[in-house]
Amino acid sequence: MSHFTRALFALFISSCATFADIYATQPLLPTFTRHFGVSPTVSSLSVSLVVLAIALSLFYYGPLSDAVGRKNLMAAVLIAASLPTFAAGFAENFYFILLMRFIQGLLLGGLQSVAMAYIGEEIDKKRLTLAMGLYISGNSIGGMLGRIISGAIAHHFSWHEVFWVFGFCNLVAGLLLWALLPPSKNFQPHPFCLRRGLGDMMGHLRNPALRGSYLIGFFLMFSFVGVYNYVGFLLAAPPYSLSTQAIGLIFITYLAGTVSSTLSGALSSRWGNPITIAASAMISMVGLFMTFSDNITIFITGLTIFCFGFFAGHSAASSWVSINARGAKCGASGLYLVMYYIGGGVGGALLGPCGYTGGGRGL
Repeated sequence: MSHFTRALFALFISSCATFADIYATQPLLPTFTRHFGVSPTVSSLSVSLVVLAIALSLFYYGPLSDAVGRKNLMAAVLIAASLPTFAAGFAENFYFILLMRFIQGLLLGGLQSVAMAYIGEEIDKKRLTLAMGLYISGNSIGGMLGRIISGAIAHHFSWHEVFWVFGFCNLVAGLLLWALLPPSKNFQPHPFCLRRGLGDMMGHLRNPALRGSYLIGFFLMFSFVGVYNYVGFLLAAPPYSLSTQAIGLIFITYLAGTVSSTLSGALSSRWGNPITIAASAMISMVGLFMTFSDNITIFITGLTIFCFGFFAGHSAASSWVSINARGAKCGASGLYLVMYYIGGGVGGALLGPCGYTGGGRGL
């Protein structure tokens, strides 16, 4: 197995495990609302807090990674994330779950920007968009499997087992990453300096191409998390009235993102990243309008199209950052993900009232 193949496989598996863990509670939100007697908005914090914690963590993982390296840090945080995941399964109140989910986010953030920086440093430019697309396809597959498996486990057992299963998955993925990922060849260590790291990160704001990418990342994730956080509540209510397991299966629509994130690399090479991003946004809007329908087939088709556009846009924007960053690539990728995850946390919280006041149509 070549170094390129080993690197992609290791990063793909770790990406799957990370995003499965992040979004494992999305099909459980109606269950949490019933079991703990909390509102849908509070229930959705089990996703939004993870996303916001990841955004906060990215400010220190960039400088830390620049000092200690890429591979061992990514493996360590993924293994460590298994601990709060296991602990959440023993929760007796919902606020303990939220605390554990926040800690999960602080740890899982160590994989995101560091993985993108590793790709930017170790993969040649001719294959960079392909590598980034395959890595992000792991995001979509992991998010899909996390939701589907979570819904099935909760349906046949309970929500407790969901956390225990995903804690084990984090542990295994971290060990595989440590065993398979080739050591960095182009990494140049720098002494740990949070101020310098933040300065490098903020310095990228002077690059017009990167400023646009950061705003795109914010609004992409704002809409994506907001829609998927509340789609479970819509589908559990009339006229759809789906079970927890059926709601989990809805996330098979993520397969469209697996296709589009990989395809995005080829489209970006042919048309350019800006055109690919604009086309992806238009596709997502078409899909979102289709979810206005009370017909479940049209609704699911709309979600599929929405997901296709989102992952294509995210892949193109991510590779655009790596291509246009002038040094301090980890800081450039980190700032993109900070904006991306802040968008997800804000969207997950703010779109809830829209979803309920408009019978879901406000989304």
